Amino acid sequence: MGDRDGMEATAGHREMVGSKKSMTREFRLLLVCARVLPTREDEAAIRGMLIHGIDWTLFARTAMEHGLAALAGRTLNCVTPDMVPDEIRDALRANVDQTRQ
Repeated sequence: MGDRDGMEATAGHREMVGSKKSMTREFRLLLVCARVLPTREDEAAIRGMLIHGIDWTLFARTAMEHGLAALAGRTLNCVTPDMVPDEIRDALRANVDQTRQ
């Protein structure tokens, strides 16, 4: 890898780090929930984001738009079932049922 490649990789890394700051909490939550086997750190991150508040409508819409409603719903159900509003849990579940048909 030449010097130019190294500079481009470094610039790309900085861009990714900077973009994390501009991500909404809802999108960050979706990314953490979109793991088949969340770690304990993931679970703690999920709880922390939920404690600070989530725009549930935005979260559900984003999960559905990205095709991650089933996985996100399953993760939230396993990790923090008591912290997810019933209507959001139902919406994510309905999306799964609709996808199966």
